[in-house]
Amino acid sequence: MIEYTLRAWLCISAPAGKLFLHQMRNRILIISVIVPVVFVMYLFTKSIFSSAPALEAVSPNTNFLFHIRSIDEFKKQYEETAIWEQLKRIQPCGKLSNGLSLLQILAAENEKLASDLFEQDVFAAGFLTQAYTMDYVFLFETDRAGKIVLDQLHPFIQDEQPVIISHQYESENVYEFTYRTSSISFSVAKVAGIFIFSTSTLLTESAILQLKNGDAITDDKSFMDVYDSMKKEEGTAVYINFKNVANYLSTFSDQAGTKKIMQLQNFASWMGTSIHFSNADITFSGYVSAKNEKVNYTLQNKSDAGPDLSLKIDFADHEPYIRNLIAERNLDVLQKNFDLLQMFSAMQVEFRDDGELFFAEGIIQFSTEAKRKSGLIWKTKLDSEVATNPVIIYNHNTKQNNIVVQDSLKQLYLLAEDGTIIWKKKTDAFVQDGITAVDFYGNDKTQILFATEHGIHLTDINGADVEGFPIVFTASATNSLSVFKSQETDDYTMFIACDNRNVYGFYKNGKPVPHWDPDLNIGIVAMPLYQLQSKDVSVFAIIDMTGSITLINESGKKIHQITAGSHIMGADIFRNKGEELLVVFLSDGTAVKIYPDGKTVNLDLKGEISTAATGDLNNDKNDEIVYIDVANTLIARQQDGTNLFKTSLPDAYYTIHMCSVNNRDILTLYSDITAQVLVMDSRGNIVNGFPVEGKIQPVITSAHAGEELLITGKDHFISCYRIK
Repeated sequence: MIEYTLRAWLCISAPAGKLFLHQMRNRILIISVIVPVVFVMYLFTKSIFSSAPALEAVSPNTNFLFHIRSIDEFKKQYEETAIWEQLKRIQPCGKLSNGLSLLQILAAENEKLASDLFEQDVFAAGFLTQAYTMDYVFLFETDRAGKIVLDQLHPFIQDEQPVIISHQYESENVYEFTYRTSSISFSVAKVAGIFIFSTSTLLTESAILQLKNGDAITDDKSFMDVYDSMKKEEGTAVYINFKNVANYLSTFSDQAGTKKIMQLQNFASWMGTSIHFSNADITFSGYVSAKNEKVNYTLQNKSDAGPDLSLKIDFADHEPYIRNLIAERNLDVLQKNFDLLQMFSAMQVEFRDDGELFFAEGIIQFSTEAKRKSGLIWKTKLDSEVATNPVIIYNHNTKQNNIVVQDSLKQLYLLAEDGTIIWKKKTDAFVQDGITAVDFYGNDKTQILFATEHGIHLTDINGADVEGFPIVFTASATNSLSVFKSQETDDYTMFIACDNRNVYGFYKNGKPVPHWDPDLNIGIVAMPLYQLQSKDVSVFAIIDMTGSITLINESGKKIHQITAGSHIMGADIFRNKGEELLVVFLSDGTAVKIYPDGKTVNLDLKGEISTAATGDLNNDKNDEIVYIDVANTLIARQQDGTNLFKTSLPDAYYTIHMCSVNNRDILTLYSDITAQVLVMDSRGNIVNGFPVEGKIQPVITSAHAGEELLITGKDHFISCYRIK
């Protein structure tokens, strides 16, 4: 019929017929080319998407996508390894493992569903569902379980059956399972042959919407390029969306840290990798998409300079940098996972240009024994060498603890909690060791009080001298300023000894203590004054360089004088059954307990000692005497004469210093010879992460985020370390 009509038409108009045939030939030629191409393209794209239709339910906004080709293999490669056990402590891995476990419990209720779960590819897409929280949606095809009735599944969890509530979303049934006793909940749905499971109903509904209306991850060319290249890899594949991971990490940071973290967005687009665990490391290999005419990716820029790029990082060494990226409100996350960070000691990854993509392979070293790094948080350089021990001062302006220290140029510094120098000022001489935080005016504002050999200084928190100060001496001071606050009047009294062998007392207004007798007929005093207290008596103890211990009352009147039988090498306040006594340590191994009424009791420490202090290490409200003997043994002696611990030290030349923080005492040791600082626990063990570098007496503070920090120094530097 067509042939007859065509001939008839040609008879009517031969020229027009020739033109028509020419056009028809061209059209047939074009169609003969286009149809096979379109058909092949259809088969090709169909093979891509039909091989993983569950991907159609995944939004390109996912952070991580796990392609689990076999649940059994995933268990062997991931769940049954020591490394994964540690990784579950962090949210993305912990939520994945927990969700997969719940999914298997649910699937075990139906033989066909379990068969599909273990035979089909499972996709787990991780999304940020709320601040700091990542959840997963699990997706797989239902072949045998195509007609399963979801609300007939009633898996027991911890001997409890679920309460099941259903609702409709986008005309599809969503079933929510809740276990009220254990607070476990999840939701499921089945749409177009895809089984959807999530501990977040929001993600279940999002997957439904994605299947019906959304732009799937399969429309993202960068992802599909990586996904196609990963098809030939075996085992579980992990896909990382650099842009969205940067957004996730930025939720833990502050504004300054976010700017640095967001640079990750521009490193590359997608990375797909196969991960393999062993007892000692994690190896991974895969592909990275970083070539886009519209985006100037960092990886592409680096490769322009050469075909290969290698990156190395030591996680423990970079912990201070990582800490600086985290907002104060989230530092507890780093604190809780500090040991985990140390277990993954180092990572090395190499990128090679592989045409349209980059090939990436690398290794992360792992050990169940955490790499004992010091946990250095910051290190601040002063203009010259550190000259005084650091002191913690509360800054009422910033509501944080600050550090005060002096350098060898006689400059006084105030450092912020993060090590930033807030201010520095020149002083007339070196500080006589003791710096004290006071509130002289009772208005909850901190002042900084200290003495040099020439006088008593008082500055406000901004570094300005307070009116009426300094109080100038007529003789040179020989010891540090001792400051005591009355429990009854909230008034302050200050004491200083001078080289004229007098001890002077002042009130906070600079006026001398009335009726004070400075002429005590004693030797040169180099140690601070100590206050001894009992229920009825309060006295001050003065120790001079002749070995004499003088007890005076609050008017400066001498009431007792005790002569030591050996060289005095130190002294400390000793809390005993509600009283505050003085214990004086003699080099022959005798500890002399001195009561406020002048009574003395000698304790035999059984041999010569090199250093000693007191502190309540076991939190029983009574102090222990802690000392190091000539055999380099650290001993903590309890008040009943038994040892709390006895520990051999790794090196000699340590000095004991007791730090108080959060209503407890912490034992530290430091050496200006070996330049090491140790922190000891209540059993006499060295705390993980120590020794650290330091030559001066350390101080411990509680930071704004609640973590405990040790401050020390060496040469031109003040350093801050975390105590684990």
